Amino acid sequence: FQMGEITNRLMCGMVRFDEGAAHPILDALPEMMHFPMLDSSGSIWSIVSMIDAEMHSRKNMNNRIVDRLTEVLFLQLLNHYVSRGDETTGFLAALRDRRVYRALTLIHKAPEFDWSLSSLGSEVGMSRATLVRRFQDIVGIAPMAYIMNWRLMKAHKLIKHTMQSLEQIAHATGFASARTLSKTFKRQYGRTPHELRRSGHETRRRDTSQVLQVDPHARIHRG
Repeated sequence: FQMGEITNRLMCGMVRFDEGAAHPILDALPEMMHFPMLDSSGSIWSIVSMIDAEMHSRKNMNNRIVDRLTEVLFLQLLNHYVSRGDETTGFLAALRDRRVYRALTLIHKAPEFDWSLSSLGSEVGMSRATLVRRFQDIVGIAPMAYIMNWRLMKAHKLIKHTMQSLEQIAHATGFASARTLSKTFKRQYGRTPHELRRSGHETRRRDTSQVLQVDPHARIHRG
């Protein structure tokens, strides 16, 4: 145990993501990232200091400010990791390849577009064969398979967090119909869109109940 003035503290945190919905950035990250010799005057330590100060001033586990600062810290650390250039394959490596990065940007911005190898290759200045080879080598998956995975991920988010109809979601994510989306979704995630939406509603009700139980005597003060 340390005696005298405390000079070091251990801060632990967690960033939670949607269960069952894979994301190319998360899939590309290693199991552990180590950041030695961070500049104490840099932006990362500034965010850490803000989180520390907020936690000590509020002393409240349900702190929305800390939640948002934690998300900013994650993005700062991710940006630092990419800037070091440690990754050699996967989504993060693709950010350093101009044409593959351009292809990813187009896919992400317009999942509803009827993409083909020809149309995507034309947009980024590569032949079909070159696009497939370069995309596969860097990202680790074929372009058309990546497009399908991205569409399903976007559909997963819309189904879980919005009240849009399945037809609207199918149109927004590049599926020919709600039936096609439903069948593909079930094959990918092992449950139907309706089952996912119902479980999302149950989770939100449970989370709301837990928040109310934390402080049953809380009152809203009007200024």
